[in-house]
Amino acid sequence: MSEKRKESIKPSIIAVIVLVVIALISGALLSILNDVLYVSDEERTARALAKVYASESYTDIEIDAEYKERTITYYYFKTNAEATDTTTVTDLYRADDGTIIVGATGVNGWNGRAQIMMAVGDDGVIKAAVVSTFNGDDKATSVNQKYINNTYVGKNVFDNPNFTMRPSGANDVDISAGATARTSMESVASAMSMAVWYLNQVDILGGAQ
Repeated sequence: MSEKRKESIKPSIIAVIVLVVIALISGALLSILNDVLYVSDEERTARALAKVYASESYTDIEIDAEYKERTITYYYFKTNAEATDTTTVTDLYRADDGTIIVGATGVNGWNGRAQIMMAVGDDGVIKAAVVSTFNGDDKATSVNQKYINNTYVGKNVFDNPNFTMRPSGANDVDISAGATARTSMESVASAMSMAVWYLNQVDILGGAQ
């Protein structure tokens, strides 16, 4: 093999070695970051609880299996058609002052399901509500806290509000944003409605219908 041929091979070999080293280092760094940044389900729940309602402690309440899930029909903006999906109560706690905190998961959104936390007083009035995670949906910024406060906080769950999104022109809640935001918001709204529905089925607050 000529010297010229050997010289033409060397750069390619070096390039492969460099790429392999970069891949190995990147994999090691990702592994370390995953361990450092990992948030357990328990920690995520604790953060969501603290965000929605401050309390010295929270008492875990057993979720009634009969009313844990609910299948609903809703308008799926991603396909511009009605769809059927299941909403679920995921968490149930009582704060020190008696406030009930309900966690619920909504219908399929743009790229995931919204999970919410709702704090409700014993009079049925919603004290606070937050989106704890979108579970893969990248449109969390489309649904800001101000909108959530204006839409849900202060409503009474015993009035059986059915929070939902509909196309513009309908009589239900609507926001002037793109399809991705509306689809994400429908997931949030269905999760909020699931929490309300559960509290109307199970006598935790003392006034369930």
